[in-house]
Amino acid sequence: MRLAKAACRLFSSSAAEQHALAPAYKKVFEELSSRGLVYQTTGDWSKWGLKQSDGVYCGVDPTASSLHVGHLNALIVLKHFQMAGIPTVALVGGATAVIGDPTGRSTERPIIPKEELDRNIGSLRGQINSLLNEDPITAEGVSHSTRILNNATWFGAMSVLDFFGPTGCARDMRIAAMMSRDSVQSRMSSRSPTSTSEKDSQHGSSGTDSDNDHDEGLSLSEFCYQAFQGYDFLHLYRNEGVKLQIGGSDQWGNIVAGTSLIRRSLHRIMSEHDSGEEANVDVQGMTMPLLTDAAGQKMGKTSGGKAVWLDADRVSPFQFYQYWLQVRDDDVEKMMKRLTFIHVDDIKQIVVEHEKEAHLRKAQKKLAEELTTFVHGPAAMKRAQVTTDVLYNDVTSVSAFDIITHCEGVKRMKVEKQTFLTQELATTLKDGGMVASKGEARRLMKEGGLSVSGQKVTDGNATGSDAHLIEGAVAVVKMGKKRYALVEMC
Repeated sequence: MRLAKAACRLFSSSAAEQHALAPAYKKVFEELSSRGLVYQTTGDWSKWGLKQSDGVYCGVDPTASSLHVGHLNALIVLKHFQMAGIPTVALVGGATAVIGDPTGRSTERPIIPKEELDRNIGSLRGQINSLLNEDPITAEGVSHSTRILNNATWFGAMSVLDFFGPTGCARDMRIAAMMSRDSVQSRMSSRSPTSTSEKDSQHGSSGTDSDNDHDEGLSLSEFCYQAFQGYDFLHLYRNEGVKLQIGGSDQWGNIVAGTSLIRRSLHRIMSEHDSGEEANVDVQGMTMPLLTDAAGQKMGKTSGGKAVWLDADRVSPFQFYQYWLQVRDDDVEKMMKRLTFIHVDDIKQIVVEHEKEAHLRKAQKKLAEELTTFVHGPAAMKRAQVTTDVLYNDVTSVSAFDIITHCEGVKRMKVEKQTFLTQELATTLKDGGMVASKGEARRLMKEGGLSVSGQKVTDGNATGSDAHLIEGAVAVVKMGKKRYALVEMC
């Protein structure tokens, strides 16, 4: 009865007040459109009636211990809404991760042990909070933090009959619509070509209960995934005032399942209680294009096929910075529009300046700086920037303080300055554990494979010199193609 009254209030409010789209929403959608971030919407967004107090949410299942680059699109779009003062919710799918989203999968997702799932939930909550709530100040100077929820909270308290019984929302879901989803059709077609049922039919068998034991098609739990994600939207609509769901373009079917469920569910409740109100529920969905390069390949993996995680322990800030520094010229403007908050006009100017001296990769550097700062913070970005200059650019352009303070991932040793200036470099490097033997160091020198602060050393008996020292305090030694060492004076 309470649910029916709540539904009637929701419908009465929607029916009585026909709102134009709130200016804050309009401004965000114009901004997102200018950045190429609007892919699909449930109808013409300019004709929606969402108010500024109506919330927006996106969700992520904790199938790993960290978010990755592919998640940035949705989180950055959510940040745009947050900065406009619109209520935002980030949903961690502690329950839906157990079920398993079939989207984009040819096989069923592996089962995640509960202990691992709990750790993943905690890690993702921490990352989302860091990305969205470290600086949740709107343009008007008002704090507007994103709420981070876990759908296990409501599903854990729900019985099977609550969901599928006489008053459950499963009554408002239609099999025909669910079957039409791309994620379902794709998995339905992933049957094993040599399934038992096919073999039996070839031999005229009438079939048994175990006919499909080896069928790799869609499982019932996967089929029901969209129903549970749809219920998430219904729950957030009822309890958090959320009326817009956003996600990647591959989530369109799940999003539409949610908007349809809300309309059907509340319409049924009102009809059963003869409220006399006309149903007019303004719930909407929007997707962003997947993050792809000019060749159509998904962004977010290294050349070796490894995911670019947002966790600094899995992909260091330096590696993260380097990933964006390697973005192709064809992709850099698109990435800056979609993944940074730099004004679109300023991005165009950065690209113009970049094209004048493309070899300097000015646009890529700006992209790397912005994203590394957003994900890891300004201090980590500075370390990544300095390390890049030390290892790959002109080391003499970097101050000794920055090298000593910010350079990361490079072996270090300390030596008295007088010793460095009078002792053979081969001995210094051997004593500091930088090479296995003095013979190895001398061989590198003779082969032209050793340099100190950008200066090649070819004499196997050479000592350090003042010319090797940056501001008299530190030398950067390169050994071969990928080994580096910092020699600090003490």
